[in-house]
Amino acid sequence: DFIIPSEGYTLLSFDYKSAEIQMMAALSQEESIIDAFYSGEDFHRWTASVVFGKPISEVTKKERQAAKSVSFGLIFGQSVGAMAQQLGITREEAQEIRDMYFSRFPKLAKYFEDQHNMVKQTNEVRTWMGRKATVWESMHAKRAVQQKAPRMSINIPVQGGATGDYTKIAM
Repeated sequence: DFIIPSEGYTLLSFDYKSAEIQMMAALSQEESIIDAFYSGEDFHRWTASVVFGKPISEVTKKERQAAKSVSFGLIFGQSVGAMAQQLGITREEAQEIRDMYFSRFPKLAKYFEDQHNMVKQTNEVRTWMGRKATVWESMHAKRAVQQKAPRMSINIPVQGGATGDYTKIAM
């Protein structure tokens, strides 16, 4: 079915492609990532180019996939072991890629560190629109559950902002 707007109304369509990565870039104020989205370049190919220190034209499919996995993996709290398994590489190689990613995007690394510290101090985080969420995992008696808190300190503001806040504004 096609929706035809009534006289005087306009139908809009929004593409939320890579909304979480865009939110992560905005929250961290990592200008190079923000600029990459505005450039129209294939974002994951661009990221691989920066992380692996080579021209975009020389980025392989495997490198692009690795950069994409790291970008989304950071947001969703993927462990180095899970990343290694997903990419079919060793833990050491996955750790090296992750380390290169953070070294190339220092404001992103600082944002992650600040979020982790905030959760340690206050047990809560906020989305960019100010919605507050308690990170219950940080207060749990079991250490294994507490170790999920750093992941939640990133995931909640990024996903909450990208899907929750964006959607509220759109509606």
